[in-house]
Amino acid sequence: MATQIFAGNTVSSGIPANLGSTDDVFVSDGATLGSTDAYAIYGTGSHRAIIRGTVFGDRAGIELSSGSVSLTADAYVGGGYGISLGDRSSVVNHGTIWGDLVGVQIGGAPFSPDPTVDGWSIENTGLIECSGLGAIRRIDNSTLTIKVQNSGVISGLNAYQGDTGDGIDIIVNSGTMEGGVVLGAGNDYYDGRSGRLDGAVSGDAGDDTLLCGAGDNVLDGGAGGDVMQGGAGNDTYGVDSALDMVDEGVAGSGGIDTVISYISYSLVASAHLRGSIENLQLGTGNLNGTGNALANQLVGNVGNNVLDGGAGADTMIGFKGNDTYVVDNTGDVVDESFTGSDGVDTVRSSISFSLANTTAVHGAVEALTLLGAANLSGTGNALANQLLGNSGANALSGLAGNDVLQGGAGADRLDGGDGNDVLRGNAGADALVGGAGTDTASYYDSAVGVSVSLVAGTGSGGDAQGDTLSGIENLSGSQGNDSLVGDSGANVLLGGRGNDVLVGAGGADTLTGEAGADRFVYGSAAQSPTGTGGDRITDFSHAQGDRIDLSAIDANVTVAGDQAFTFIGTGLYTGVAGQLRYAVSGGVTTIAGDLNGDRTSDFAITLTGAIGLQAGDFVL
Repeated sequence: MATQIFAGNTVSSGIPANLGSTDDVFVSDGATLGSTDAYAIYGTGSHRAIIRGTVFGDRAGIELSSGSVSLTADAYVGGGYGISLGDRSSVVNHGTIWGDLVGVQIGGAPFSPDPTVDGWSIENTGLIECSGLGAIRRIDNSTLTIKVQNSGVISGLNAYQGDTGDGIDIIVNSGTMEGGVVLGAGNDYYDGRSGRLDGAVSGDAGDDTLLCGAGDNVLDGGAGGDVMQGGAGNDTYGVDSALDMVDEGVAGSGGIDTVISYISYSLVASAHLRGSIENLQLGTGNLNGTGNALANQLVGNVGNNVLDGGAGADTMIGFKGNDTYVVDNTGDVVDESFTGSDGVDTVRSSISFSLANTTAVHGAVEALTLLGAANLSGTGNALANQLLGNSGANALSGLAGNDVLQGGAGADRLDGGDGNDVLRGNAGADALVGGAGTDTASYYDSAVGVSVSLVAGTGSGGDAQGDTLSGIENLSGSQGNDSLVGDSGANVLLGGRGNDVLVGAGGADTLTGEAGADRFVYGSAAQSPTGTGGDRITDFSHAQGDRIDLSAIDANVTVAGDQAFTFIGTGLYTGVAGQLRYAVSGGVTTIAGDLNGDRTSDFAITLTGAIGLQAGDFVL
């Protein structure tokens, strides 16, 4: 074993210090050792390099297969790579290490690790710097450990760049690291609580521990169950596993902190979250986010998100997707105003809420659901809204748009406003107010039959019990046997399930019995005149037992009393009052009656479809 000593200035091409397998090298104070096209110091064995002067090389200042390198305070090593160490080795730097690409590279091929030595160590009190890949870069894929202790300055695009292997990276920073700290795939450890990091610290696979000090830190453990502690400052945590631990519970932790989560996440303190986090941002996918008692900001993504701010005056931003916002504070803000925000969005509120309130809602939200049992109000906006009440007595107002209002249990008031609205009072004595447009009162959710009259403006039975109706044009029945009566307007009556009775009353009505043996009842010929003012029955069915009830119409007005009709099928009138006939043309069946024997129809009812009728289809 020999020691190559350089006490003067030696600069040449090639390798001026080409070490034997066991040689060491010493560069004295004030000396310069350099290569203009290769390595200043190169060795393929186990070596010790003590640098007190200046060393530089075009490819690398120092490249060794293994050993140790130490720099005193005035020493300098630089090159494309400052120092490249291939085997388990150590660096102690009190001076300056510079690399165009890498300051210190660990694990470079073709060197083979020595299995009797565990990993590498780097101790820095000086400066390690690069302008390229990383100030310190690990490129082996072994399971060995590297230990970096820094009380100086390490600076680069990444201050530390790990590899993809399962080795353990241990970084203790009590100085300054400028640039990111990118750890490898093992169970890595970063402790910067006594130092400063100007960049993000990120893990990979493995259960990593990331501990930062004061400052606005960015911590992301990557895959695995990671422990992340930001300390004082406005910290950002990346979470992608339910096993991740976010710790803001350490004394002195403060600031406005944010979790960016790639799983559904809650800011409520738990076994995996200590202390208080203010903000939550969701990564990709259909994820949900929950706040805590603070004034949180919850930010969704392009998926379908559920955002629940919890207590506090929260701001919730959904972006794209069909998002749901849970509101429980008058200071909550729902924000769908950002460019690209779309979807059918819903507010679920335990307080009275208006989708038209521009202080509480930014942008467009389509649906509102009231929660709990309190007597709350819910108001829509200019869109086609869906407003759902709770079990209390609600006041729902649709405003403009074709809205669906559903009261739930309780004595509710439903006001459709402008547009063609559907009002569902459900249980309770409800007030259904249609407003402008063509509006429908629907009892589809009632399991028991209802009796509703637009003429009287009242309802009874099932969910219609105690209801009042105004400004309603159409009725939709229940799952039971209903009685639906229109008014003088052009009504649409839908029977629903059950054996229903439909009375159009005046106007050109559209009657649909739907399932069951339904009866279409007429009280006078004037209720369905000939021409465009007559009624249409859309689904008359022999098989279901439907019947058209004309028994209240006097078939012969030329004599006293109430006469029954005589059904003559498709035959022509013969001048005898009270004849009832039908004709089929163009897929439409028309029923007509002559009340005075003048061979002219005095009323007409049309049926959708070509239907062969018989006397049993009528109550004459």
